[in-house]
Amino acid sequence: MKNTRLDDTAAIYNHKKSKNEKEKWSSLSTKGKLQYFKDYYFKPTILVLILFLVIISFISSILTKKETVFTLTVVNSSMTDKNNGSLAKSLSKNLNINTKKQEVVIDQSLYTDDAASEKLSDVSEQKLSVFSYSGQYDIIIAERSTFEYYAAFGSFSNLEELLPEELNNDLSNSYVSAAVNDVTENVANGISVKDFKALEPYTKNMSDPVLAIFHSSKQNENCILFLKKYLEN
Repeated sequence: MKNTRLDDTAAIYNHKKSKNEKEKWSSLSTKGKLQYFKDYYFKPTILVLILFLVIISFISSILTKKETVFTLTVVNSSMTDKNNGSLAKSLSKNLNINTKKQEVVIDQSLYTDDAASEKLSDVSEQKLSVFSYSGQYDIIIAERSTFEYYAAFGSFSNLEELLPEELNNDLSNSYVSAAVNDVTENVANGISVKDFKALEPYTKNMSDPVLAIFHSSKQNENCILFLKKYLEN
């Protein structure tokens, strides 16, 4: 004889269960409904809300993320965060940056082991290596000894080759030359900026500040514009 017994998962039982749930909900008091929601739906609802907020935050960060079009790195900086922000705004204006979509960064996180040291601390050294190699650093201002130390590794551009002729002529008297990769012939890869008042906010605690453009910079046009705005006579 054929077995006609319905399985527990048959649709008729699911419908009955759904009906029983509705009837149970209807019979509950307001306090009972709140408790029922808390027992069965509160945690799943919270998890869904959290997931929704994470997704919204992720999408918002992508849509509002600005493109960094110029980074100025100052070694052993004494600037406060407030001054940093003000100078970044001024820099954005002078470089004609579209502040709605682009930004400039003044990085003052690099420090030497001590005031007398030419070499960066281990943490700063690692950051410099990663950021300069990936082209995220454009211009650096540091003491001459620090500049010379890193110039020896070929970190900075030859300014006589990079800059336009007129700017070369204006700045040539301030050029600083350093040996690169143990080559005896020095290369003009830095600019002495101790006498340029426009850069005093960045150099006021340096005895012999030198500016250089990273060889790996992807923003040479903005670097040149920076020099024109702040260094040209």
